[in-house]
Amino acid sequence: MIEGPIKELGGVKYRKFTNSEKYKYELACPVKVHLPRFVGCAFRSKFFKMDNKGNLEVLPGYAWDGPSGPTIDRKENFLAGLVHDVLYQALRDRSLHPDQRNDSDKVLAELCIKGGMLKPWAWAVYYPAVRIFGASSARQNNV
Repeated sequence: MIEGPIKELGGVKYRKFTNSEKYKYELACPVKVHLPRFVGCAFRSKFFKMDNKGNLEVLPGYAWDGPSGPTIDRKENFLAGLVHDVLYQALRDRSLHPDQRNDSDKVLAELCIKGGMLKPWAWAVYYPAVRIFGASSARQNNV
């Protein structure tokens, strides 16, 4: 069940889930972001699409769990967590090749920096954390 008004964090408008073990947020407005690392990777799903130019659009209704790990959902990591979750879902459903997981993890760090996180924190903490702990979430059989 989704509860309460639309909120905004890190440029992302969302509503918060209550009583959901799987998701914390539902996207309220479209999010568009250019991902140069994914030029040539077009795919489409019910709630997101990527064109050949690396333009990702996440559509309202997409549900995700926010930034993972022992972290607080903040403006610096909120958009990055949303996009990273979309990319990992694309990895799981075979829209992206497994070799593109590293680029997905780099996008997380790059978007954290764009959101205001210090570069050393993004590259020395967030990036290694998803490299070490994210593999099982990106596996194609983890649907």
